Amino acid sequence: MINKTPPGITPVYDILTKQELHVLRKAYDKEPAVLAEFAATTYDGLFPPGSTIFDAITARFYTHGAPPEKPRSPLPQRDREVVLIALLSLRRGSTVPLAMHLYWGMMVGLDPEEVGEVLLLAGVYGGIDSYTLGLGAMTSTLTTLKNLVATNRTTPLQVVRALSSPDSESSPASLNPADVARRLENLP
Repeated sequence: MINKTPPGITPVYDILTKQELHVLRKAYDKEPAVLAEFAATTYDGLFPPGSTIFDAITARFYTHGAPPEKPRSPLPQRDREVVLIALLSLRRGSTVPLAMHLYWGMMVGLDPEEVGEVLLLAGVYGGIDSYTLGLGAMTSTLTTLKNLVATNRTTPLQVVRALSSPDSESSPASLNPADVARRLENLP
């Protein structure tokens, strides 16, 4: 087994420091309902007839409302995010939902190494291509989060905007399988 990291490659769990993660969690803890409210507003606006269903899912599984209400589900938020990260890592197409849940998972207690383990296990059962895309999304997400901390833009709404914006090359919104393959070809 090879335990040596090749030159020029940073392990995903080393991209974001514990201090940077702490800064992000502190900002998230001030506004824990923003992510669910942002998603609910978006989905309700896109397809109003679906709002009843989406609102029920939000109330069941997510901190929501103002003042924030805890989810009704007995499933801990941390466990919910493990499940969602695993499922979303197996999807093709946009990596934005995965990026959002990578962030959300870390805000409710997962650390980057645990997230990497979730991606690995999902990849074992879902295929190496899923694992590769998941690691690409995680790398981009963590890099974006690191940049946000460096520029003091750490509120959940600022994070959501950055993760869903295709304007930045490091944004997960800019990832698709062809981009990942091209980036991998450019590695030393």
